[in-house]
Amino acid sequence: MKNPIAKNEMFATPANAEDFYYLTQFSGSERVIAITVAQMALNFASAAFDTTIARADDSTDCPCYEG
Repeated sequence: MKNPIAKNEMFATPANAEDFYYLTQFSGSERVIAITVAQMALNFASAAFDTTIARADDSTDCPCYEG
């Protein structure tokens, strides 16, 4: 299955969750906004994968179908 989420090449891809800790460098409202946007992006990616997995689970055309 091909990854349905395209990467934006303008930004680095974190190697792990710890790479997100740079968000703590911000203060006040900038920190709140940075963390909020990062978490919304994570939720969006998770929801997109949930949808993709559900479609694959429901499809007999999926190469991973074992039914």
